Amino acid sequence: MNTLSIVSRAKLKDSLSQLYLEDPRPWLVGFSGGKDSTMLAALIFDALLYIPPSVCSDLWKPAMKSVEGGECDCLRGPQK
Repeated sequence: MNTLSIVSRAKLKDSLSQLYLEDPRPWLVGFSGGKDSTMLAALIFDALLYIPPSVCSDLWKPAMKSVEGGECDCLRGPQK
């Protein structure tokens, strides 16, 4: 691995971490097991591990409360 690829990966990790922190919506990432989705999953996991746990837990608390309170549309069945 050359220096350029290490620097590029660090920049990607930093950019993804910042995007995650700025986006109030939960992220859903499709994973098929192929080369592209495996690379994307690895980059996202690296980016999330880069964020301090205390920051992540503060971000997840409101989302978990809405899921537990039944306010999350994604958990509702088909509308009749």
